[in-house]
Amino acid sequence: MTQDINRCRIIARMIALVYNWWNIFARLANPDQHMEAITSRPLLLNAVESLVYTGRKKIIYLTSTHAKA
Repeated sequence: MTQDINRCRIIARMIALVYNWWNIFARLANPDQHMEAITSRPLLLNAVESLVYTGRKKIIYLTSTHAKA
């Protein structure tokens, strides 16, 4: 805890932003299931993704190289 409230607010906002982006990425990988960061991080960090443009659609393909996939 620091006495400088501005630093605390900036760090808290940065952590919230990273957490929100990770949730979006995890939902793209598996939209039917909520995945906690502590359990999904090793699985999703080893994923190879590719973005394919077909007509007006954008499709993301995720291929996992993790042993538990």
